[in-house]
Parts: sequence; C-alpha cells; structure tokens
Amino acid sequence: MKTSLLIFLVCLSAKLFAQQTDGVVDLKHHKIVMQFSDGDSLSQASVVGQVKNIRTAWPNAEVEVVCHGPGLDLLISKTSKASAQVAEWSSKGVVFAACSNTMKRKNVKRKSC
Repeated sequence: MKTSLLIFLVCLSAKLFAQQTDGVVDLKHHKIVMQFSDGDSLSQASVVGQVKNIRTAWPNAEVEVVCHGPGLDLLISKTSKASAQVAEWSSKGVVFAACSNTMKRKNVKRKSC
C-alpha cells in the first residue's frame, strides 16, 4: 500500500512540475474587470495607475473599471481628480462603467459622467 502511494505521489509531482512555465509572459488575450468603490483622490490616482500598469504589461488587454458607491466620483467630472486620465484611457479602449443603482441613489445623470 505504501509503495503504490509513493508511486502515485511521484507521478503526480512529475506531472505538476511538467506544467510549470519558464517565466515567459503569456501573450494570450486578457480580460480584466476592476471594482472601484473609493471616493478618495489618492485612490482615484491609484486605480488609473493600475490601468496603466496592466496596459503596459498586456497592451491588448480588455480592461473595464466598474465604479460604484463613493467610487462613482471618479467618473463625475466635477468631483474627479483624475478626469483627464480617465478620458485618455477611455480613448485607448478602457471602459469605465458607472453603477446605475449608485447613480439613482445619488441622483446623478449620465451627462455628468
């Protein structure tokens, strides 16, 4: 019994080691959704920086930032400290989505986003 268990574990570990990568970045198509729910201006800059880092690593990645709660301020041009960066990344294909429930609760119209 111990011998068969030992053989099984050796075979299993060999299979696992065979599946490891050599550290090369995978160039497959990536789809990334980020949740943003913080109204702080430093957090706004941080999430835009994260989008930049993702696009640097994977230029063709599909990125969507979903803003809800206090994070909706990122998309409201009057309250956003990062509106220029949001506009820039939007023009490069990054989707910034606003939670419709938060918009209703805060009485925010789509025009102001």
